[in-house]
Amino acid sequence: MKFRNYEVGCLWGDRLQSAGECAAQMRDFVRIVREIVPELCWYYEDYRSRFFDFPDDVSEINKKVISPVNGDRKGVPLDRVYSEVGFSALIFSAKNNCAAIRAGLGRAGEDAFNSVAMHFPEKGPIAETILNASTLERLFVASVKCWKPDWAWIDHTDINDTDFSVPPVYWFLYGNKPKESVPSLPAPVEVHAIDSLGTYIVTTRELYDRTIPAHRDTSEAVKQRLRDANWLPPPAG
Repeated sequence: MKFRNYEVGCLWGDRLQSAGECAAQMRDFVRIVREIVPELCWYYEDYRSRFFDFPDDVSEINKKVISPVNGDRKGVPLDRVYSEVGFSALIFSAKNNCAAIRAGLGRAGEDAFNSVAMHFPEKGPIAETILNASTLERLFVASVKCWKPDWAWIDHTDINDTDFSVPPVYWFLYGNKPKESVPSLPAPVEVHAIDSLGTYIVTTRELYDRTIPAHRDTSEAVKQRLRDANWLPPPAG
């Protein structure tokens, strides 16, 4: 069975972080993901396209995985910051049909944005293990707790939609707002708090597919109600 290309996305603004802080947060996130999906092994790629095991030591992660976006070599001092461009990181679970974690971290300023996206394999035993509502929800909640974003979501990236607003409203949606701020939403939508961080919305307990009319109609209704309540940022365009 081949699945759609699902992803968990997290987005936040101004947050200055050093190389060492970014490396530590990547380490912590990989540990959490391993607890949920132990079948996934994680690797980084060197400049010769060779794969190596993702290290567990912050200094090694900084040397091998964390890249200053300004073009400086990996392995800058752990306390180094790049407020305008930050750091990037990319790790994989395999060379093909893989899970991947892509991060842009450590940017600061009024217009800064930082992000993490986790992609999943589309076929095979590991895809079948991960790509269900229960496991994806655990990964989603863990992502929010680790990264503490302003917004987070789950969607599939081949969605055909003319609305490119962020955050996308399809299946799972998190905002760092209290549960009481969420307006009344149509059935079968669920609303849940994540500790004291914020609230997430689930539009269906099925594996979301934008081509299914009921899934599409529910997510569109949710998006409109959230916009009417000014719960979402202004739409793109």
